[in-house]
Amino acid sequence: MAAAPRLEHPLRAYRAFREAGGDLYSLTSGTYAIERWPVTGIVDAVCNQTVAGQVPHLAPVLECECGVHAVDSLATLEEAVRVARRGWGVKGDIVLAAVLLWSVPGRNVIVKELTKGGYEFRAPRMQIVALADSPAARRVAGRHPNVWVMPPGGLESYAREHGTQRIMAPAGASRPSAVVAPRVTPTTSEPQGPSLVERLVRRACARRPWVGTVILAVLRGLWATLRLVATALWKVMRAVGVGLAWFLPRAGRSLVWAAMNPASAVCLGVTVLACAAALLVWAGDVVRGVVHL
Repeated sequence: MAAAPRLEHPLRAYRAFREAGGDLYSLTSGTYAIERWPVTGIVDAVCNQTVAGQVPHLAPVLECECGVHAVDSLATLEEAVRVARRGWGVKGDIVLAAVLLWSVPGRNVIVKELTKGGYEFRAPRMQIVALADSPAARRVAGRHPNVWVMPPGGLESYAREHGTQRIMAPAGASRPSAVVAPRVTPTTSEPQGPSLVERLVRRACARRPWVGTVILAVLRGLWATLRLVATALWKVMRAVGVGLAWFLPRAGRSLVWAAMNPASAVCLGVTVLACAAALLVWAGDVVRGVVHL
């Protein structure tokens, strides 16, 4: 097997849960299923599978089906939910969620290409980023105020702000099959939670998530505008400083030369003024000619 490709940042993905009583549960029950999932915080995958010949291991591994399962897009997830309802008999309210996946040293994110298109991920760690808005998702947010509920059409855009899907495969590899742990410092090896402003807006608009979405969009726009203006002012001040640094020494040398050669300085000044007057007259003639056309 070829060397595993690299994952440089947390991977954004999507998965579905059953909702009951404001909590999230696995779609199906089985050996690998977690009955109740934490809505906030980090999930650390554990494999309890006991198969003949299968040695105990840290989840996930290629030879097993353990790990936190998720897919690459909402379209892939919606197809998986349709299959679950038709083929597995899954019933009840289903909540779609955007999640972050990432690896730890020695435990890779496994990537599998699905037959109907899209990719499935199996990761050692996961954190929910946001839920797609629905009555069931609002019930979850009512029980867990720290979870963010987004309109379904904006869920993928919101997830892009928190994770990536750029998987760099090694040379000669046709498609990714596993992702190695990112080489990052311990302070940034796990995804960061929402900012203080986002948490405050989330709590204030828990009953109307779309209002919070609009408020956050306006705040982000204002913040981006302020950063752009500050950057532009800094560049203008820097350009002025560079211009003064170029002009002042030359102006000083010119004044010294004029003091030492007054007659030449007067002649040069008269010549410059005459040229400037001629240029102004020519520019005025051009403007008048354009106006009369």
